[in-house]
Amino acid sequence: MGGSTAWSQNIAARVNTTIEDSGLSVREVADQSGIARETLRRRLANQTPFTVNELEAIAEVLEADSDTFLNSAYWPQAS
Repeated sequence: MGGSTAWSQNIAARVNTTIEDSGLSVREVADQSGIARETLRRRLANQTPFTVNELEAIAEVLEADSDTFLNSAYWPQAS
């Protein structure tokens, strides 16, 4: 299963925002989370969806609650 859905787009957008807000680079997050850099880039570009394990690893690096990635209340609002 690959490709883009509204669900996976919103998760990718939330992860992107959380990384930007952290001050860490995508490279640093990839290295610290154990996710291959190219895999993380594909996930952030929403070419393939994140796995739950990846979201947990990223949340740990960013000292964030993984619920912020999955809970629609935290997603960007449509204008």
